[in-house]
Amino acid sequence: MIVQKDHELLNLIFERKLVEEILDFGIVNTFSKGDIIVNYEDTLKSIPIVIDGLVKVLKENKDSGESLLYYIKKGDTCSISTGCMTGYKKSTIKAICE
Repeated sequence: MIVQKDHELLNLIFERKLVEEILDFGIVNTFSKGDIIVNYEDTLKSIPIVIDGLVKVLKENKDSGESLLYYIKKGDTCSISTGCMTGYKKSTIKAICE
């Protein structure tokens, strides 16, 4: 459920019509530190918006390991996952709740 303070945050970021759509159709998920929110090769069906907390976004290296791309903070969304969703591509990143 999106509470009043979250609604106020959305109003600061998005235009009124989009906030209404988010409130009508959005799904709120709660994650704990270390939870993988998006993994490599996932098919994305929604655009994540961080209401509270911090999310670490990683990219897999071809040789080995992972590289930190950026953090998503309160009020932000992941530009890469948005791009994957609009292009019907599988995820090329991993997002972990911090």
